[in-house]
Amino acid sequence: TDTLGTPKLILLPSPYGLTDKAWTDIEVRVRAGAVLLVTGPFSADEHLHQTDRAHRLGIPQILAPLQSRNQSLQGPTGALPLQFSGLDTTILDQATLPQGKTWTELPLGQGKILFSTLPLELNEYLQSIATVYAYALKTAGVHSAYTTNVTNPGILICPTTYPHATLYVITSETNTTPITFTDTRSNKTFSGTIAAGRAALLLVGEKGELLARYGWHE
Repeated sequence: TDTLGTPKLILLPSPYGLTDKAWTDIEVRVRAGAVLLVTGPFSADEHLHQTDRAHRLGIPQILAPLQSRNQSLQGPTGALPLQFSGLDTTILDQATLPQGKTWTELPLGQGKILFSTLPLELNEYLQSIATVYAYALKTAGVHSAYTTNVTNPGILICPTTYPHATLYVITSETNTTPITFTDTRSNKTFSGTIAAGRAALLLVGEKGELLARYGWHE
């Protein structure tokens, strides 16, 4: 979202069913300028009955069973490998497009829809998901609130940007470890630790001043 709380990027992962009101609310946001990333078929209503939602937007998708375990998403950054395991190939659906396309983009009002025919988040290649998300963020003009060299998957840094400050919520699902990140707005670097299994809060001013903190040890 931007500083006024207006979403710049909306993610709609499959499988799901949406009421007409929920879909209309999303469509209004996109027409106002947001980017919508849809992964997998998206025409089902709240009872999982199919509607003509996609066709009304100009996406000629056809619902089909997901039968192949190994797939390739021909996306905007090239071919991305996908793998579906377990019962995925017996219970999941995919969308199909003319000429076998697995990715398409189309404008909607002032916004844009990015559409993957495959249920991206349910595949096992996480890097392929990350690549598509990075492209969607770039398309929506979303800039990172911070940078970090932390690669530990047990550390989550979640920023919320306000007009004159950024609130960082940091959680740890790993052993106590040093955490260093740089606030993009102020270019101020913060280093510290939080206890394993705990969370910390940091409120950073637009000039890099630490306005408040909880659970953060320098």
